[in-house]
Amino acid sequence: MDALCVRKNDLSLNELQDAGWEKADEGPSPYLQLETAERKRALERGISRLPDDQRFALVLCDLQGMSYDEAASAMECPVGTVKSRLNRARAALKNILSTDLELFSSLQRPNDERGKTK
Repeated sequence: MDALCVRKNDLSLNELQDAGWEKADEGPSPYLQLETAERKRALERGISRLPDDQRFALVLCDLQGMSYDEAASAMECPVGTVKSRLNRARAALKNILSTDLELFSSLQRPNDERGKTK
C-alpha cells in the first residue's frame, strides 16, 4: 500500500512532457562547448602565425586532406619540399600552442553530471 502512495506522487517523463515541460538538452555541457570554441580559436591563431609556405602546406595536407603529390602540384614545388614544410609547420604549431594547451590542462574542469567529459 505504501508503494502505491509513493508511486501516486511520482511523475513520469511522459507526463511532464505532456504538461509542457521540456527535456533538458543532452548535448555537451556549456563548459565543454566553451572549451572547444577556445581550442579552435587558439588553433586558428597558431596557424595564422606560421610562415606562408608552412601554413599553406599545413592547410592543404592536414585540413583539406590533400596528398603530398596533390599539395606539391598546388604549391608548384617538389614533394620533398611539401614534406619538409609540413614537418616544420607542425613543429612550429606545437611550440606556438604549447602555452595555450598548458593553460587548458591547468584549468579545473567542473564535473559534468551526464558523464560526457572528453
